[in-house]
Amino acid sequence: MSHSLTLADENTSTYLSILDEEGDMAVALSCMDICERIGVDFIKSKKKIIEGSRVCVVDTNIPKETLEVIAEVEGVDLFLDTVSTKKAQKVKDFIGRFHTIKPNRYEAEVLTGISVDNVDKAKKPVKYF
Repeated sequence: MSHSLTLADENTSTYLSILDEEGDMAVALSCMDICERIGVDFIKSKKKIIEGSRVCVVDTNIPKETLEVIAEVEGVDLFLDTVSTKKAQKVKDFIGRFHTIKPNRYEAEVLTGISVDNVDKAKKPVKYF
């Protein structure tokens, strides 16, 4: 945690979702604006820490430019959570640089242009990725 970005007088990010009885999201609220402050300069200052890691987990709440810098790091397995259809578009041009990605159905459709409306069709984006 000592390498985390800490900003005085700022709130941490917050995400809350309410699921229905079938486990599907009924509504969600988020305040992730603080993540936009994780900039290229900060990540470059932590490059040695990232390079010394076996795995680096990121999500698309941070700026596209920051994601691009992280995606250039070699020798580290990069795991990506695309978090939303809008934010997933940030990585569309370099999605192949990540070792593992976790898009949901809708995010996979945005990233691939492939409709995923049944299990068989869900196999096509897997091959694409």
